[in-house]
Amino acid sequence: FAATGAHAQMAETTAALPALSLTFSAHYIAEELGLWEKAGLKVKTSVIRGVGASNAVLSNSVDFSNGSGPTVVRAQARGQKLFAIGVTIDKPMLEVVMNKDIAAKLGINEQMPIDKKAQALKGLKFAIDSPNTIPHGYLRYFLSKGKVRDGRDLTLAPMAPPAMIAALKSGAVAGFVFSQPWTLIPVQEGLAVRLVSSPKGDFPELVPFAYNLIITRADFCETKASVCRKMMAGYQQALDVIHNQPEVAL
Repeated sequence: FAATGAHAQMAETTAALPALSLTFSAHYIAEELGLWEKAGLKVKTSVIRGVGASNAVLSNSVDFSNGSGPTVVRAQARGQKLFAIGVTIDKPMLEVVMNKDIAAKLGINEQMPIDKKAQALKGLKFAIDSPNTIPHGYLRYFLSKGKVRDGRDLTLAPMAPPAMIAALKSGAVAGFVFSQPWTLIPVQEGLAVRLVSSPKGDFPELVPFAYNLIITRADFCETKASVCRKMMAGYQQALDVIHNQPEVAL
């Protein structure tokens, strides 16, 4: 993935992100540090919620997206050919948090066994970003530990992450599932408790997991190999910064 010289002609491409999240830190850092420009690539980024980011790749609206392994598998099962050319995160970075007062009223605390936590959520309303996304699947996996079924035993409310925090504070939802930093905010403010957290070690059986892949169309890199190499050069250098220069990454 060696970068081309600065004198090389600048190629252009487009990318979609499914949310605003620390999950996509490598993408943000590559943009902010100009790593793609140094590789000879101009990347225009847009945010298209949930699976819409991958659908935008399939419809030729954008060239790349960030998404999960199950997104690629689901597309393949439907005859929609997506292709992953890299991975930036190989484990879930998701958490489920709950309004602290509601949890206390129901006798739920962080030390309870996971199956007991899940069982205690029957009849409540939780927020997700959108149906059939990885956060939604993660919530389903958690609930399955207590034989709780979302949509029947638990009500779901799709909404954007900032709205999740507001709804949790007001009690409009009992809690929500998403990635950091959104789950950290109400916990840091003393408004919520964590029910499960993969970053803190819950569900070790889900590691390794193709949590965030760099996705394009099946034939894109055959026709534009240089663009794919430059795209991955930027991501690789961004990951190097995260690991070796955390203060720069921060």
